[in-house]
Amino acid sequence: MAIYIQLHSKIYGLLYCKLPFEVLSNIAEFLSLKDKIACTYVCKLWKDPFQVASWSYLKIYNSSSIYAITKPKTNEMTTYQINGKYAKGLYLYRTIRINSDCLQRIQQELPNIRNLTIGFVCLRKCNYGILSNWRNWKFLDTLIVEMDDFLANPPSGFFDIFSFLPSLKKLELVEVTPKVLELKVEDFDALQVHAPLLENIHLYGVLTTLIHKDIKNIAKTVPANNVTEFELNCLNNDQRWIYFFARKYPNLRKFILGTEEISSLPVVSCEKAVSLFASDLYAFSCLEELSVRMSGSSDDSHISFWKMFSSCNIPVKRLTYSPRFYQGTSDNISGRAIEASVKFFSNTIEELYISYFGAYKNIKDVTSALSCCTRLVKLNISTFRISIKLDKLLNGCKALKNIMLGEVDIDISSSAFNTRIPHDVSTISFVRSTITADTFNYLSPRCMKLQIMCVSESVISGSISEESGKLAIDLSSTNLKYFHLNGSEIKASNNLSDEPISINIINIHRPISRHSLGLESDINKEAKTGPIYTSNEKSMENIDASWVHIYRLFDGSGHWNSAKRVLGKKESKRARKYYSNFQIRNKAETDNEYLRSWRGQVLKKKWRKDLCRGYAEIRLGYIEKYDIDKEVWCQYERDLYRTFL
Repeated sequence: MAIYIQLHSKIYGLLYCKLPFEVLSNIAEFLSLKDKIACTYVCKLWKDPFQVASWSYLKIYNSSSIYAITKPKTNEMTTYQINGKYAKGLYLYRTIRINSDCLQRIQQELPNIRNLTIGFVCLRKCNYGILSNWRNWKFLDTLIVEMDDFLANPPSGFFDIFSFLPSLKKLELVEVTPKVLELKVEDFDALQVHAPLLENIHLYGVLTTLIHKDIKNIAKTVPANNVTEFELNCLNNDQRWIYFFARKYPNLRKFILGTEEISSLPVVSCEKAVSLFASDLYAFSCLEELSVRMSGSSDDSHISFWKMFSSCNIPVKRLTYSPRFYQGTSDNISGRAIEASVKFFSNTIEELYISYFGAYKNIKDVTSALSCCTRLVKLNISTFRISIKLDKLLNGCKALKNIMLGEVDIDISSSAFNTRIPHDVSTISFVRSTITADTFNYLSPRCMKLQIMCVSESVISGSISEESGKLAIDLSSTNLKYFHLNGSEIKASNNLSDEPISINIINIHRPISRHSLGLESDINKEAKTGPIYTSNEKSMENIDASWVHIYRLFDGSGHWNSAKRVLGKKESKRARKYYSNFQIRNKAETDNEYLRSWRGQVLKKKWRKDLCRGYAEIRLGYIEKYDIDKEVWCQYERDLYRTFL
């Protein structure tokens, strides 16, 4: 961006210089330090805002940089004395050792720090703020402490340091070594006492075992009403702690929990947790975002966790669930866990993210559990391997707009084509999944608002016609802005074999429009815009039918990779002629005459060996752009994969 600005500054200098200081400062937040410095040379009016932005966040990695800040004052002011007032964020590498006097000088030179990242060893050397005047940092609202070189138990008075930070609103304790911080009920009470303004807490450690006295006093705990976000990563979890957090933080809106093992807990603790929640109908009454990353060795350990919430009215709108199971667990374990996670929030969920990458054999259909989420707008599932009937899912989730399914077996029910209920889905992405061709044929006339469809590293399966050799993938009723097909296989059974075989000839059939194919082709040029065709208007003058071949390519390092190209005019003519009389030609020819790769592909020059296997016709409606290329993910898929876990 900075290069662009410098090249055009002479022409557009007057226009750019009129931008207010605040606008330029906000722009600078998105630039690298190198680009910020470059922008200071564009014009005089740019110098100050970009110079200020260059000092917004400082990173100190060694003692020499510390000395540059704290060296004795002379008649000539140092750059830190001149610009230190602009610094809002400070990162001190966790191995840096500084004493109280040194820290006090840093506080004087950088008085407006709002965000501080510091190692615990620094805090220990500074006597936890007793000698240094931490009140100099009156604007400091975010403190991140890297807990390296930490003892299993926090030293006496450790949490007192937060009393010296009058504006602290966010606290994050990050574990960077195998040593574990033990957290007790008293520690959460101490946080509340010493930092009453805290709104966001992020802790890493191990929760100590709750004793009878702790359980008895949970209902009497003094609530920390300001806390709205709480993240905890712990090595174990007594489920009764969850109820403690519900009582301690009644206004919690976002709760992120990561735990390694819960199955080792006695059954009585799980039952007690359920009874505690049953006695308090208002637990987590403000919770809107819940994220759980949970490990366990049994199905019941996960289901009992979700059972805790069965008696509460929790208004969760955004749910993330990432179960982990150890080796040796039973099949279908994640399917039951997923059903349990959704069951108690089905009336409120608007966004659902589920990821699980364990291995189990039997396929579990979770469509019924998901289809009861009537308010669901965004669904992101990446799990190996469950089954989903897409028609039932869409019929149940009428508000669904955005779908990403990864590592999933996708099909439709036998009665799917009996009705033509419209759906409001605008974006669909299939990644590393198996999809039947009928799924696309079902979606085409029923998802008229569909704008984006991405199919990556997946397997599309269906039957080819014995007469025409065609496997139909019909999206002709859609009006897409973008279609992405990448790294996917199309498989079918022809009249010569009952085993699924790779279909390596694809015919992209669409009305002429502006598009990008992104393949090895000399004919890949922008076409003229044409009208949408109907079943009665199939004039070949308005139809683009590009023939694509998927072949094996040797990359020079001993590996055979897949590649794609658009067939030339003569080759395309030969393909059309072959399939015009496929039944007779197919009987006279077999595909066993040439060595294929493990994915069933031949070399580029042997493309005719693939004709007898049949071809897949992807029939698109009017479309602005489509890509069939080597890119793993398009930008739409990157956006769909984002979660807050």
